[in-house]
Amino acid sequence: MYKTIIINSKAETIAHLKYAISESNLGFTVVSSYLYNKRASDAVARTRPNLVITDLPPAKEKNLDIVKSIHRRFPDIKILLYTDRTDFELAKSAVSQGVSAIINPGDDTELTAALTEIKVLLDRQATQKKRDKLFDQLVVSARKQFLTDIFMGNITGRENIQKKAKELSLGNHSCIYCPFWIAIPNYNEYMTNRWNYDKERFLVAVGNFLRPENKSFEIQNIMFTNGEIFYVALAETSDATNFINTLRLHLTNTEHNLKTMIGLTVNWHIGRHFMSFHDFIDHITTPILSNSNMNVEAIDNTKENHALLLDMYKNVVISAILDKTPRLKEHLNYIVRLLSQSAENVLSDALSEFCEISMQNMAPHLKENAEFKRMMRSLSEANGATAQNICTNVLFMVCREAGKNNLTASSSTVKRAVEYIQNNFARDLSLEDVAKYLNLNPSYFSRFFKLHTGFNFRDYLIELRVKKAKELLITGKYKIYEISIMTGYKNSKYFAAQFKAVTGLTPSEFANGEAAKSTGA
Repeated sequence: MYKTIIINSKAETIAHLKYAISESNLGFTVVSSYLYNKRASDAVARTRPNLVITDLPPAKEKNLDIVKSIHRRFPDIKILLYTDRTDFELAKSAVSQGVSAIINPGDDTELTAALTEIKVLLDRQATQKKRDKLFDQLVVSARKQFLTDIFMGNITGRENIQKKAKELSLGNHSCIYCPFWIAIPNYNEYMTNRWNYDKERFLVAVGNFLRPENKSFEIQNIMFTNGEIFYVALAETSDATNFINTLRLHLTNTEHNLKTMIGLTVNWHIGRHFMSFHDFIDHITTPILSNSNMNVEAIDNTKENHALLLDMYKNVVISAILDKTPRLKEHLNYIVRLLSQSAENVLSDALSEFCEISMQNMAPHLKENAEFKRMMRSLSEANGATAQNICTNVLFMVCREAGKNNLTASSSTVKRAVEYIQNNFARDLSLEDVAKYLNLNPSYFSRFFKLHTGFNFRDYLIELRVKKAKELLITGKYKIYEISIMTGYKNSKYFAAQFKAVTGLTPSEFANGEAAKSTGA
């Protein structure tokens, strides 16, 4: 239905137009009507109709002020001029101001024809808007996946990356890219005690709080792990100072809103910004940041030093998350070398602070570890090459412990998944059921299960059901259709087909063979 407003100087004309529009059955609905006055113009701004049918003001002069106002403010609104003033200059002026048609009162056939043409235009306009919206959604989704693929190493080669970036309009040199991440200190506790949905909905909720209201920049979610969410903010501007200040204010407000509205405590950190897509990609994909323009001299400044360390920590975390050991080692060695170029009197402090940042965010349980404490004391008293060696060893210890935590968590998740499948295989069990039980996204769980068990979910479930069916067949106590139901198959023929696909025998052949073995035949 297309919303229509009628503005006319005569009440009887308004009544006639309402009747004619209703009788046309073209999908136009009159939502309001006004005699010619200022309220009519205000109503258009409030209602945002698809069509305005109006005449000219009662005054003698040729005045198209209301038409001009509507067209200037709302160019998508169609305008039909319903007037008996038909001089050529008026018609020419009206068309230039966006009027779709000029109709003489009393000719309903002409009115219906004009409405039909306007409907065609509005239908096209609506279809295009839907396409544009869908296209925008697809582009946002594709950009997110593209950036994630780069982080994950799924897309390599500068030429390939540049080609894909161009397709997604990401190669604009006037666009600023700024990685940042949000840390959730009490993530596990919050998910257990406060959040009633799965992780996927949690990420969507945080993303909704993060969405900028004024659309002066966009935010892409890259990856999530261990209570940290990595993002990239993009803005089509060359004013880096204004953009970073805007992003800081936005993240401060988001932090407050998350705490106030859903009781979630977060910390956020902004990484180094990049003035072009190519600089950003070089930073992400180059293992050793030898071309980095980070100011080493700034290391003597406490505030700048801390920001530099956080930026370095981001790269270490990404490497550890992706389990790319060579890249991780290169990052650690580069960071230690870079920090070692600072003044001797701040070397141990800089190295110690970076180790503390890494420990707190990646393996906080090490804080009370005796070996970690001993190494940190040694680091605080060391200098030169000795300090470098100690720092490298501390960082390897932190990354190793973080990896152990991930492995332990993964092993626990696999164990819970297998136990749940074994306890529920006899019912109509799906991958989505198990993922929901584990509070995981189904697609992620599917990949996770395959990685840690060597089976995809469907094959594992079939193997388990056939194994249980064989055990029941060996007992000789049950009919095949009963075993079919007991192992999760509603259709005994489908059960028999699955059984033969795995064993090479039908259930009857298997049962007869086992019976023959038991009798010695």
